[in-house]
Amino acid sequence: MKRTLLLMVLALGMCSISMAQMQKELQVGDDGYKWYKTSNDGKEGAVDINGNTIVPCDYLWVSYEGSQYDFYPKYFKVASKDESDHPLGVYTPSGRNIIPTSRHYTSVIGWIHDDITHYNFEKKGIGCGVCDVNGREVVFIEGIDYIKPEYKEGKFYYDIQKNNLWGIADGNGKIIFQPQYKNSVICSGNNFENKNEDTGEFLVVGSLASVTTTHNPLLVSDNSNYSFSASTSTSTPSIKELFYLAYNTSDSEAQLKYDRYMQVIQADPNNIYGYKTIAYNNIGCLFDRLGDKQKAKNYYESALAIDPNNKNAKDNLKNVKRVIRNEKLDRISNALSAFSEAIGSSQAENTYNNQVIGGSYGGSSGTYSSGSYSSSSSSSSSGGNRYDMSEQRNYNSDKSTYGRYDSMLSAHFYGNRSATGNEVKQWQQAMRGLREKWTAKGKSFPQSANETHSTASCPSYKSHSH
Repeated sequence: MKRTLLLMVLALGMCSISMAQMQKELQVGDDGYKWYKTSNDGKEGAVDINGNTIVPCDYLWVSYEGSQYDFYPKYFKVASKDESDHPLGVYTPSGRNIIPTSRHYTSVIGWIHDDITHYNFEKKGIGCGVCDVNGREVVFIEGIDYIKPEYKEGKFYYDIQKNNLWGIADGNGKIIFQPQYKNSVICSGNNFENKNEDTGEFLVVGSLASVTTTHNPLLVSDNSNYSFSASTSTSTPSIKELFYLAYNTSDSEAQLKYDRYMQVIQADPNNIYGYKTIAYNNIGCLFDRLGDKQKAKNYYESALAIDPNNKNAKDNLKNVKRVIRNEKLDRISNALSAFSEAIGSSQAENTYNNQVIGGSYGGSSGTYSSGSYSSSSSSSSSGGNRYDMSEQRNYNSDKSTYGRYDSMLSAHFYGNRSATGNEVKQWQQAMRGLREKWTAKGKSFPQSANETHSTASCPSYKSHSH
């Protein structure tokens, strides 16, 4: 009996010594999150302000990676003390070890892109990959230095980089375009394009059809409570499903995407679950990509009217206002240039005056007929007049084509490209046809001076990109 009591006393003493060695230090993240770093016998861990263990005190070091910026998720990064290469791991604030150090990742960083959380990781000297919000490894590509997931036009793929050169891999990790481009390869419509550093032009390097993966493997349920900007812990599954159905609809089905977001707004009319704000912001993004900057501005403002602190909507509104302002300045610049060059030619003068009177310089900026959807409405019906998405896409496509002709003419007039007189005439006729097509419909379509110039009379300024 005495021996038993002695052993109990010794055990309690050892426990007291162990507890005495455990130290806590209050930490405050950039986003204001408070936690305690624990340390014991050269190892570190983390507990929350209520004393609940987040990270066991078993690691070489632990750091909280949350940020005031909403493109970083909240998570704890740890480094193994027991292995020589000190691989990294990830814990959630709820204490889940979603990425164990046994995977031997030498670099891990979390991102939130389009409201979807993922983790980029690297195995130094071997390759890079991506994990979903729950830490599941969805892809690993050997021999690359960087990877970034993309979901465009209903296709899922990865931007990849090796030795500072860019390429593309599909959603399964199969390399489609080897890393060989100095600038990142971007998706533009149905093509992949890359900027030529010598000419500044974007050249088509391949077709989006080469990507066959349509499923986004990162679009999974978040088992923690922090990665999705709308509250997933209290929202009903039906609203979440509606949202992701809209989110994953391709821009090529813009009307359908728009209607689905309006259903999300109807399902969360008072923004109880946070989806209404996000839906308004994402509709703004849709119109932004379609080229209707004014509509985009209206929807960003609607999002901010509900949540004035929504950073995405703030940044988007700031950017679209800048674009609108620059487009107005460009139109004024083009009009003044056209007017000055038209002096002395009554025929040219009449042409430019007609454009000023009937075009975007002197009339109302209201281009589209109003529909039943009001950006400030708390709930809307999917009936009534629908926004003509197909016409907007055709309009954007024709402006892009006009811009390409304009660039070719500028290169020719400045002596950087050779073209015959017939080719110049054909390009100018094509530009005129596109412009007259849309001005006849009452749409703003700025005219470039290259449309009427001859080789003998070169413009004294560079053409604007349309």
